[in-house]
Amino acid sequence: MTLLLKPLRELYEWMLSLGDKPFALIALALIAFAESIFFPLPLEILLIPMILGARDRMVLFVSVAATFSALGAIAGGLLAGMLEPYLLNIPRVEQTDLDAVKQTFDAYGIWAIAVGALTFIPFKITVIMAGLTEYNLFLLFIFSFLFRGFRYAVVGGLLYYLGEPAKRWIDRWFGWACLLGIVLFAMVVWYLTS
Repeated sequence: MTLLLKPLRELYEWMLSLGDKPFALIALALIAFAESIFFPLPLEILLIPMILGARDRMVLFVSVAATFSALGAIAGGLLAGMLEPYLLNIPRVEQTDLDAVKQTFDAYGIWAIAVGALTFIPFKITVIMAGLTEYNLFLLFIFSFLFRGFRYAVVGGLLYYLGEPAKRWIDRWFGWACLLGIVLFAMVVWYLTS
């Protein structure tokens, strides 16, 4: 098991080391873009030390992270759309399966994007589904930007106002806080639409 986790640990340490480099903002943009498509670790690993090191630049960091994450969602969606014909060559995957996913995503796409963008469920799964179902790329960008931006802004705001204690709190409770945010968001939407 440790043999499998070692590369992820090394990647984690590498991301942490980027936070105080002169090219950290470029690294943040590139990793935010890549995380929406294939990168295995959450962007907060880089974002947190960058904000703690320069709290006055928090809005810039959050904006770059949200923008490039949404741009990565567009690229990932386009890539997934191009791969759709190859999926039909996989045993047990049929066009009716993809059609069912498309109908579901058309009906609940905003929720899928919200869950993927706000929780630790890998956002790339949502992006791949969006691409396979030919979800509207403009909406994918807008919703990705809004929900990812909200997630990063919550992290950034806590770090800006509370500093190191917020980092410890985020490390411990961030997943649960995201889940609570989704439940509250769903309750508000349900209340407004019922």
